[in-house]
Amino acid sequence: KPVIDYLLNTGVGKDYLPAMLTSQPAIIGYSVENHIKPLVSYLEEIGVENVGELLVKRPTLLGLSVDQSLRKIVDYLQSTDTPPEKIIEYLGTSI
Repeated sequence: KPVIDYLLNTGVGKDYLPAMLTSQPAIIGYSVENHIKPLVSYLEEIGVENVGELLVKRPTLLGLSVDQSLRKIVDYLQSTDTPPEKIIEYLGTSI
């Protein structure tokens, strides 16, 4: 329940939750404080305006660790001078 409530508060529409949980059932077991909040904060930090929308589009992002995976991917893309909006686009389509 805390995971569901938190996702709803990030802008994930109630109607999208079943599909998200079907494609990424592990989501329900993630720690809000130790896993989901840091991920949401990082996505906002890099410029994602609607985190809920991005997570609906790519629920697999919830499976990534900020420090072990996501930050490394974003840092690499930034090092190649990839524009921030392209990085966000990649997060929503490729990762």
